[in-house]
Amino acid sequence: MDVSFWDYLFKPFIVIKKKGTAFTLWVLSTIVAGNFGLVFNIIIRGNMNGLPPLASLNEDLKVGSLFLFSIVLLASSFGSVLIDFVSKNDKEFTKPKVIWLFLTVVIWLLCGVEYASYMSSQLPPIKNNASSNVWQVIFFIVSVVLSIYAYCLVIMEAKDPDFKSISDNYEDIEFSTAYLQSVW
Repeated sequence: MDVSFWDYLFKPFIVIKKKGTAFTLWVLSTIVAGNFGLVFNIIIRGNMNGLPPLASLNEDLKVGSLFLFSIVLLASSFGSVLIDFVSKNDKEFTKPKVIWLFLTVVIWLLCGVEYASYMSSQLPPIKNNASSNVWQVIFFIVSVVLSIYAYCLVIMEAKDPDFKSISDNYEDIEFSTAYLQSVW
């Protein structure tokens, strides 16, 4: 069966129709929640400074907020697909994953280069606010720790003896409770 390059690119989007609820949850938790900073900026600038929403969005564009979000979004999804690709024993959908990984790296790099060159070309330089930098570092460290924890939550398996004690699998709890009650 001859499959075209375009089939590899577009067929996966059928999942959106088939798994609409899961896709909606992903959009809300990743795209919408990932842009809360922009939304809050629009609200705060509108209420405090009377700045219209488009003018406020323009202020975020001046500091490259969408570049940064794009880089982070691509990096996160790249990690998810790469982990799935190397960790599954069944190598299903190898070609579309390889194509996707390649395209993502190219776009990721172009976005990073464009962001860096854009920020370097800004005149006058953005004022350095030390307290803001401290908060950026703190939130960065907390975000990295929480992301590592999320990765661990997704990867760990209840069958592994190291995680058995924190598993809250309903069947296991019911079996243990019923067994303990029958013994006592």
